[in-house]
Amino acid sequence: MIRIVVVTRAALWIARRASTWTVDEHLGGRSPDCVAVDPRDPTRVYCGTASGGLFRSHDSGRIWEPVGPGIEHGNITAVAVSHAERAEGFGIVYAGIEPSAVFAPTLAATAGWTSPACARSLQLTPGVFPHGPTRIMFGGSKPM
Repeated sequence: MIRIVVVTRAALWIARRASTWTVDEHLGGRSPDCVAVDPRDPTRVYCGTASGGLFRSHDSGRIWEPVGPGIEHGNITAVAVSHAERAEGFGIVYAGIEPSAVFAPTLAATAGWTSPACARSLQLTPGVFPHGPTRIMFGGSKPM
């Protein structure tokens, strides 16, 4: 199956192709801003929103759940999943917020999120994460 994820200000769109193409809308009204796929498990997808916080899907984007207790602001402007660092079998997730800061989950998955020591200096640097109405981002589960 081929999957394409498109982030727009209005919603997150996921196009899937098995024998035919289908397109589904997700997170409408939450202003999706960025998306990342776990390189070790492409069924795990993360989406940062401009006002609703960080969301995760365990099933290639069919169902979404909010994640990120401990992230100080709901404006997630960047999200990335580490290729090298892992916890509990999945890539470590980093969420960039505005005002500028980076958050990662604590080692105990239920304990929340914290700003890693290596990223704390970013909290003092305004505008680290680019954002704006003209940015278009997309991602897929397979290299193109």
